[in-house]
Amino acid sequence: MSEGRTLKAAEIGIQLRRARRKAGLTQAEMARRMGTTQSSVARAESGLVRPSLDFIERFARETREPLRLGSLVVWSAGGIEDRRGERAERIHRAIGDRSFNPWLRNPTPSEQRSLVADGLTRDYFEGREASRARGR
Repeated sequence: MSEGRTLKAAEIGIQLRRARRKAGLTQAEMARRMGTTQSSVARAESGLVRPSLDFIERFARETREPLRLGSLVVWSAGGIEDRRGERAERIHRAIGDRSFNPWLRNPTPSEQRSLVADGLTRDYFEGREASRARGR
């Protein structure tokens, strides 16, 4: 694969399916562990949709193996946790002090389940915004 080439959804799906099978998980088991639906896992594996980086990271965490997607390696388990601060710093450099509330854009039911599974509830964002307002 040449540097800079965008992976097609089908290529990503093949790698996801390969990793899940290697981990010995069914789509339903993977979905339950990720806090999503079996159909979401199936769509991602079939190449019908291009999964988000968050979805891919959660997938890697549950397979406990790094996923190689072209030149991108998505780390599993400890790899993700160890890089959380680094990821937060990259996001801060990109968007500065702005805050992003995904609940304001009316997420789909599967996105809502994913947010809640990651502890990113409406209450979490409302509390964070209230704290920022008091701190100003």
